[in-house]
Amino acid sequence: SCTLSNDTSSATSFNTVASDSVIVDEPCMDSIEIFMMVETIDLPKGNLVISIKNNTDSIYSTGDYYKVEQYEKGEWTYIPYKPVVFYGKGYEITPGSSRQFKINLSDLDGVFDKGKYKITKNIICNYKHETISTEFSLEECP
Repeated sequence: SCTLSNDTSSATSFNTVASDSVIVDEPCMDSIEIFMMVETIDLPKGNLVISIKNNTDSIYSTGDYYKVEQYEKGEWTYIPYKPVVFYGKGYEITPGSSRQFKINLSDLDGVFDKGKYKITKNIICNYKHETISTEFSLEECP
């Protein structure tokens, strides 16, 4: 199995997503106030557990969807899915709380070897759609 290393120095990044929705002009996010990190990884079973921590005064929501990328040759490369279904569930992350999400890497069409990866999730606050990402490394792979 591989050893997990979270790249916490600049681990969480956040981007506003273009949307046709009404955007409320209320501050929602700061990458220090809401962040995501990889908690555990079990490659033989293909399981990855991430947590999103909300240190703001706002309620955030997210779903099951996620995107994984690998850093190769100086750029991030998207790892595509095998045929998979995402259900339209929504999960609230209330102020001062965190929520864990289990991700099945075997749903992806990739081989997870030693290297640098990034996982991204969509989040919503006050009708404002954004993405949150965190980077992690796999080390000491056989």
